[in-house]
Order: sequence, then structure tokens, then C-alpha cells
Amino acid sequence: MKARIKTWLGGAVWSELQGAREVGRRVGRNLMNRFGPRRRLRTVRGTGLLLHLGCGPRIQSGWVNVDLFPSADAYFADLRDPLELPNGSVRHIHCEHLLEHLERAEAQFFLGECRRVLAGNGSLRLILPDAEKYLRAYAKEDEAYFSALRHLGNSIVPLQHRMAIINQMFRMDGGHRYAWDFAELNAALTEAGFANIQLSRIGEVAPEFQIEGRDDWRAHESIYLNVSGDRRQ
Repeated sequence: MKARIKTWLGGAVWSELQGAREVGRRVGRNLMNRFGPRRRLRTVRGTGLLLHLGCGPRIQSGWVNVDLFPSADAYFADLRDPLELPNGSVRHIHCEHLLEHLERAEAQFFLGECRRVLAGNGSLRLILPDAEKYLRAYAKEDEAYFSALRHLGNSIVPLQHRMAIINQMFRMDGGHRYAWDFAELNAALTEAGFANIQLSRIGEVAPEFQIEGRDDWRAHESIYLNVSGDRRQ
């Protein structure tokens, strides 16, 4: 039946309808999360909180786990909106492969909110795709770099060419909204009020804050930052 309808409508119209259907699903999910019976951050009490933003299914014990589509053990928050937490109530924020899902202006606002809720000696662990790694590897025709990313984004069909992999990282079927390198991150974090911005690597964080993913591709393609409001002494 679907094949007959597609033939009758034509490929272009069918694609438009499928796109509209997916948009409708996303809007419905957002409305359910925004107005449905979800736990909200404003119900969290206390100070010295450990905040895991964009947690997905990786729920961490002892942390306030937060996601746009939360499980029963996490809190709902649309991170384009203000964080529903008091100033200075958070000790540490873990933010992994989240920032690239925000538009540049949204990301700037989000980083400002992270700075606001962090205590004076609080810290931020920021992990996301490093656009510079991709572009340097492309310019060098580094096939070894790209061969490890053939299934980036859980692509079922292996991505065969460097540009296909770069497009997957930059776009991720519309899920990725902005690509970052260290210079751009440094500028955004400085504008948000962070003064100590240090490049890091996988595992280079205090053991009490060690909740990062260990998939092989993460260290291969990611940039790692340890950030705080205080300048290095």
C-alpha cells in the first residue's frame, strides 16, 4: 500500500510528507516532556550538587541526571531554557556530547547558565566532537583516522568516504547544530564567565567526577575540557 501511495504522489511529495510526519513526532515528544508528568529540576534541593546534563540512558548514582527525554530516574530539562536551579548550588557539571546539539546562540546561553549555577569553586567537564580533528585529518588525507569512524552515529551502512563521515559529524541527520574547535569553545566559555579553560584528555578528571563514556570512538573524535570560574593559581 505504501509503495502504491508513494508512486501515486511522486517521490518529492512523499519525502515532504515523511519529513512533516517526523517533525510532528518531535513536536509531540517535546510537548509531552515539557507539560507531561516529568520530574523537574526545580524540585531538587540542596547544594554541592553533581549535575549530569544530557545524560541519555547513562544514569549515574549520586548525580542529578538530566535529559530532554528523561527516563524514570532522570529529570526533565530543555537546556535551551534557564536551568531551574539556584545560583551557586552545583559543585560540578558533566556535559558530554551535548553542546553540538545546540545552535551557537543557544549554546552561549547554556554555558552562561552553567556558570550561574556553579559554586565559586565549581567545575565543568565538557566533552564534544572536535571539528578541528576532522578537518585536519581531511586535509592530510588521513584514511586511518576516518576508518575508525565508518559507523559514526550508529550508521548501519558503513560510511565509505571522508566527506560522508564529515557530513555525518556536522549534521547527524539534523541533530547536530554547530561544530566546535578549541578556539571557538574558549571564546564562548570566556564570554560565559569562565576563566580557567584547560584542554584535557579522556580520563583526566578527578575520580569523583569520572563518569565519561569509554567507547573507542569518543577519545578518537572528541575534545575534552576541564573548566572552572577561577583562574589558575
